[in-house]
Amino acid sequence: MIEPPLFNNLMTRLLILFVFVTLAAADDNDVGDLVTWINSVGGVVDPRQVIRTEEPNDPSSLRGVFATANIAKGTPLVDLPMSAIIKPNTDKGDPPNMCGTVLSLKREIELGDKSFFSPYVKIIDYHPFIPDTYSKAGQLLLKKVFGNNMPTMSQYEIGRHLRWLSTGCGADIENDPVFVQAGLLTVARSCSDPLNEGGGSLIVPYYDMYNHINGRRLNTIIRRSQKRFKVIASKDIKA
Repeated sequence: MIEPPLFNNLMTRLLILFVFVTLAAADDNDVGDLVTWINSVGGVVDPRQVIRTEEPNDPSSLRGVFATANIAKGTPLVDLPMSAIIKPNTDKGDPPNMCGTVLSLKREIELGDKSFFSPYVKIIDYHPFIPDTYSKAGQLLLKKVFGNNMPTMSQYEIGRHLRWLSTGCGADIENDPVFVQAGLLTVARSCSDPLNEGGGSLIVPYYDMYNHINGRRLNTIIRRSQKRFKVIASKDIKA
């Protein structure tokens, strides 16, 4: 659930400013179709939430989930059956790790309107805000901000995720754009699977629209069983 971010330094200000302008607003009808689909497959989304941009009249502002009324601690915000979550499908030969989630998402993207997950696939922002997807100008800005202190093996390292897709998942970076797209989306939108110690990840419709933050501002907790994935308010959330 969105709360105003804290900006500690110039580097963070520049990075946040840059990634915010890459987000597109979802059509209200598409959001409604997603919630309808979730309900139809046995899931629940608390109706006191809405997906919108931070500034309703500015489609370039941050998109996320906002509370429309006060929500009490302990309230289930999203409750989905595991069948409604994109994850590795071992029956199709997917490895039980993050690469398996990439392959699963890739299939759903390729199926398009024929996908079981089509209401979700339709609403995905296909421009994840990670450095590998920045324009050349954006990557140059990032390098300028860090100077000689560009960190390696961090979320800011340009090309890190593409290397992982190639060497770790076997993606043909040059000739399989859907594989690349699915991989970068998985990096940006998936969450770790609490029941998979092998590095598995899950793409959870609606929950992936939450803008995550840690520390005192964190206001959700995950409850995952073999059959359900629940997101619960860990504190009172104000509208």
